[in-house]
Amino acid sequence: MLSEKIQSLKKKIIDSRSPFLSELTNIEENFQRMTDFYAQGNIDPQLDAVYAELENSLEKLENKMKLYGLCAGNPFYQKMVADALNDGLNIPSLRAQLENFVVDVTMLELEADDTQRIQKQKEIYSRQHEYRKLMFAKLFIMPELNTENADALEATILSNSIDTIDAQIMVTAITLACINIFDKRKAELLYNIYRKAQNMTLQQKALTGFVLCANRKTGSFNLKQYPLPPTLLATIQRQLIYTLDSPRVERIMQDEIMPDVIKNSEFDFQNNRIVRKQHDKLDEILNPNKEEESMEAMEATMKRMKNLQEQGADLFFSGFRYVKQHPFFSTILNWFCPFYSEHPQLPEISNPDDATIIMSMADKTPFCESDKYSFIISMQKAIGTLPEDMKKMIKDGHAQLEIVGNTGPFERNATYIRRIYMQDIFRFFKLCPYARYLFNPLDPMSRSLFVKAFLETNSPEYEETAINVCKTLRKVGQTEEHNALLRSWQPQTQEGRIFKAYSTAGIDGEEANAIGLLKDILATDEHNVQALYGITKACFAKPELYREFAAYKDSAINALLALFFKNENDNSVLHTLVKAYIMTGNNEKAANYAKQILEKGSADNFIYNFLGISHILADKVKRGLSLLRKSKDTPAQIFASAASYNLPLSPAQKDLLTSILTKSE
Repeated sequence: MLSEKIQSLKKKIIDSRSPFLSELTNIEENFQRMTDFYAQGNIDPQLDAVYAELENSLEKLENKMKLYGLCAGNPFYQKMVADALNDGLNIPSLRAQLENFVVDVTMLELEADDTQRIQKQKEIYSRQHEYRKLMFAKLFIMPELNTENADALEATILSNSIDTIDAQIMVTAITLACINIFDKRKAELLYNIYRKAQNMTLQQKALTGFVLCANRKTGSFNLKQYPLPPTLLATIQRQLIYTLDSPRVERIMQDEIMPDVIKNSEFDFQNNRIVRKQHDKLDEILNPNKEEESMEAMEATMKRMKNLQEQGADLFFSGFRYVKQHPFFSTILNWFCPFYSEHPQLPEISNPDDATIIMSMADKTPFCESDKYSFIISMQKAIGTLPEDMKKMIKDGHAQLEIVGNTGPFERNATYIRRIYMQDIFRFFKLCPYARYLFNPLDPMSRSLFVKAFLETNSPEYEETAINVCKTLRKVGQTEEHNALLRSWQPQTQEGRIFKAYSTAGIDGEEANAIGLLKDILATDEHNVQALYGITKACFAKPELYREFAAYKDSAINALLALFFKNENDNSVLHTLVKAYIMTGNNEKAANYAKQILEKGSADNFIYNFLGISHILADKVKRGLSLLRKSKDTPAQIFASAASYNLPLSPAQKDLLTSILTKSE
């Protein structure tokens, strides 16, 4: 209630001695006049509008107080205040400065003397970099916008007379400010820039910023009020999920991909220099196919990286994380600054040819902006270790240095732009020491799941969005968020209901609920393949649910066989088919399909346990023990599984197996 909020805020102002009491008193007096007028029995047709205006005024005052407190006590805000030179933002002056920079750069072309031109260029870019730091700080600590300032900023950012780098910096500063202290006009400013910008990079950065800001706010403002296509929102949501999947991708890069790259590369690092590997003549005779096999292995590794990258995985985070400790990144702006080779804080590369090679490589590799700067900082010294013939080939465009994650030509489309911008934001919040003083919209994962707001509206148009996002969460192993999203979603279409029921069947403790949902679907569509697939999975989860499967066993097995014959490489179908036969008591057929899974190298504990016990009961003890040793389950878990599969072991067998399996550990 407004009256309670006023009194709460009044206490805060008095306790903190902040200079906002007079503003609050004005709001309080207006509210009291409104109350008195209503108490006298007067009816105001504008009652709701006036009340909403008072609420808005109080919210603005709260945000002003919050900004005041942060600038006084938050290290990040204090740094921004210092960078802003304790001065406010004058938008006409800002625009004039940005336009003058473009004119100065253009005039450089008229300078005939090369030495003079290079010197002037350095001075111009150095001066502009200092102004960009100032501008970034001023925009970050800028109070809530009024209509006039919002319109002036929009016109400046969209102007063709300023450099797009400056426009992008402004968008990022406004985004960070709005994420931390929500301002509806700042969020709408980002949305308007997204709709009106002609430059795709500026447009997509504004869209990403808008989504992050809108997701930060609950109540009177949210994403549903703005016409963004569900398919676009689903894509952005999946990109955010993949961005936050960096720790898992980092482990894959370090443990699986990098060892393969090093092993199969034709280069080696010796005496602090990169050299070509020398081919052993004897080895070539003994292993004539070795070179071809190494090339095939490298191609397979590159293909795997390309698949990861196309999904949206961040392949470069681990490679450059330690470079972010370089003094270059002590400047906050540099975490977000669009890449340009004239950046005055970049280490100077004395050899012009080396500089050309490094800049070319940075431009041709799909790094995010901060990683491009990291790459140049790293290569400044490393370039001297390259063989001269390799440098010449790179410079002439005949070859490119092997960079892990550089999987070939890439398209700078809208999806790519959003991806690398999210990566820049992720790196800042993950690696910048000052970022811990800010609200992080990407931590934890659940905080970035903005689709929840759409699902709560139970609107059919977002069904496909929910399905795609759930699949992505499951794919990257975010089980908790996947399950939470499923629980909060009430599907309105048959496709949505089938997907939710099918997916819920795999959640521990939700099997009975899933079976109920699937039964409802099968009551009207008895041959629905997904529903039959799902009910098989759900019933198999617990032996007491096997009886539920009896009514559907023939239809389910026929559906699963049809799926299997359609795609014999689908191990998920094979697993479910094995479970279906176990539940019907046909362990012989179950074993036949389980063996196929084993032969394909896709066995898990379930397959090892089932086949291992089956072999032991068939007196093939050695083979059975060999399989059980591959299972990660304890003997007690193995025996419990065997009982549920109707594979009874005698007490003597259990005792002996326990002794053998425990020793083998």
